[in-house]
Amino acid sequence: MSVLVVNAGSTSVKYKLFDGCSTELISGMIEAGTSGFVSQVHMQGNSCTREIPRDEFHNSSELILEEIKESGIERIGFRVVHGGEFFTEPTRITDAVTDKLDELGELAPLHNPPAVEKIREFRELLPDTPLYAVFDTAFHSTLPAEAFLYSIPYNLYEKHQIRKYGFHGISHQYISSRLKELEPEAGNQIICHLGGGSSITAVKDGKSIETSMGFTPLEGLTMATRSGDLDVGVVFHLMENLGFSLKQTKEMLNKQSGLLGLSKQTSDMRILLEKELTGDRQAALALAVYIHDIQRYIGAYAAILGGVDVLAFTAGVGAGSNAVRKRVCATLAPLGIKIDNRINDRARKPVRELKISSGNSAPIWVVPTNEELQIFKEIFPLK
Repeated sequence: MSVLVVNAGSTSVKYKLFDGCSTELISGMIEAGTSGFVSQVHMQGNSCTREIPRDEFHNSSELILEEIKESGIERIGFRVVHGGEFFTEPTRITDAVTDKLDELGELAPLHNPPAVEKIREFRELLPDTPLYAVFDTAFHSTLPAEAFLYSIPYNLYEKHQIRKYGFHGISHQYISSRLKELEPEAGNQIICHLGGGSSITAVKDGKSIETSMGFTPLEGLTMATRSGDLDVGVVFHLMENLGFSLKQTKEMLNKQSGLLGLSKQTSDMRILLEKELTGDRQAALALAVYIHDIQRYIGAYAAILGGVDVLAFTAGVGAGSNAVRKRVCATLAPLGIKIDNRINDRARKPVRELKISSGNSAPIWVVPTNEELQIFKEIFPLK
């Protein structure tokens, strides 16, 4: 018996196979690289990378089943980014569910359609195997109205469900559950998921009560290529006075902004940190805006929670950059948060959980995320 978890994006498909005891048996990724299409498989300490033809990339569901050579799959779980207000818990896939997911595609056009495509492929290949969707928005379904409503005419929420949904929920839920085990008495959690896309969530007693991403993943922090928070008047100005089309504006805010737009050169945190050391002012400026945003959200969420019991960093930058963590925590002493620089400096890219707080601080943890394991936990108890 095994459980397969599939995380499909527009240019890649990641997957993991677990046994019934949550042990990871196989992990893999199929992606469109700069020079072609590649399949990577990791199993029992061994790795294999090979180039694949275009048709295998576009038929990745068949390729995954071939790679794992597993016929005893009990169920399959799929990460779906946007569930709207319709899906707030893991959901068994039916025709009606896939039809509803099609409708929600316009809310997450880069993320939902690839997931639904893979769901349909696996339903055709394994018609008797139960399939489940697990939603990034679901963990944030506990947001109170004062946190999820925008200050626009209320009928836009009533008729069109325009509101904050939040994202990265599977990751935030996984980190929150680990923090509960690591710091059982720490009910007020602030979780910083810092990667290409970044978000911060305030969690109180296991429930999300505020999060930085909104109606789409564009709101919130400065990210790799996304603008994050922006006065909507800027959009009006771009289109009314500078001749930007709607398409150009969306492209600019999603793919040409953030660290890339500010630095005028790259969205790669490692390169920006290196450039800053050489005196590159534009790189330094991009980093300063990035750190300021994170500190601003942590301070706001500390006020909403009524104090911080534990702070966590995760995802590629959060778990991978000791320099970013050090800078973020540099101004947080008034909140009772102080980093131990000696421990943090040794943790340049931890592959394990690590406590990096000083002795007189609220706990600060680096916790590598594991969305696939969280999806496994969500769907395995279901019948």
